[in-house]
Amino acid sequence: MPRREGSGRKKLDDPKSNKVSMRLSSEELLQFEAYAEKHNLSKANVLRKAVKELFERDEEK
Repeated sequence: MPRREGSGRKKLDDPKSNKVSMRLSSEELLQFEAYAEKHNLSKANVLRKAVKELFERDEEK
């Protein structure tokens, strides 16, 4: 059956196609997950927010 035009997920203007991996201690992971839950954010969004804030702080100097 052919796919309907316009069906499915919409294309993003800025797709998130790059993947980053890192290792955390057990304590760091617990803090990270607690922060995400407390602020109702995904873990990916916590990292995006942290990176953005670091860059903004660096630009202020």
